[in-house]
Amino acid sequence: MGHDERAAYLIVSGKVIALLRQRAGLTQGELAAKAGITQSGLSRIEAGHAALEAYTQRSIAQALDLAPEELQRYIDQAYDRTAKTAASAMGARPRDPSPPWWQSALAVAGAVGLAGLAAFAVAAVLTGDESDEDDA
Repeated sequence: MGHDERAAYLIVSGKVIALLRQRAGLTQGELAAKAGITQSGLSRIEAGHAALEAYTQRSIAQALDLAPEELQRYIDQAYDRTAKTAASAMGARPRDPSPPWWQSALAVAGAVGLAGLAAFAVAAVLTGDESDEDDA
């Protein structure tokens, strides 16, 4: 996974965790305490500035009353949805190898724009909206 692709994945992962936390009615401090991590660490994860280690991801999932594989599934689905949305917005196919969707999205929209696309994709995945799944 390249540096830019890693950045895109971290942004999506953070958005998933942030939305799940908000839906659970928890503050960052409350979720961090339940997961056994610091609030600043959780803040960095949610902002896409820190990678999730396997143990931390498991702890966060359990603190959100999710199975670890369920959290991973949400992240993977949101990442795929973000790829499709970004590629569609740029008029490309999501699996087009040159340039990769995340590289184009970061170049055109920057990290903030990609974060916005990711937030849209995460909300769609977590609400079960598959209405435009085949449109991209």
